[in-house]
Amino acid sequence: MKFIEPFTVFFHTLTRPFPSRDWYLSLGSTAVLGAVLIAIAVYFFIGIQSGAIIAPQGTEAPPSINISREGLQKTIGVYDVRVLNFESANYHTPDISDPSK
Repeated sequence: MKFIEPFTVFFHTLTRPFPSRDWYLSLGSTAVLGAVLIAIAVYFFIGIQSGAIIAPQGTEAPPSINISREGLQKTIGVYDVRVLNFESANYHTPDISDPSK
């Protein structure tokens, strides 16, 4: 029981204010919490930088892009039609008249 006695005395004295003990208790708990938070931040920083925490899933090469002559001609045709419509002013203009009249 002598092992538990200091803890019981400590918890009994918490009900009575004792400024130096209270400040040391606040300072100690803040220091411990700060050290834990700094340790977690360092762990995540080093782990992410080294790739131990977040790493690519596979080492597959990116897919190759297949370009065909037909696809290029189709795309060029779409833009040729747009150029022709723009030069001939054959595009829709929005109606900006007053709808109440």
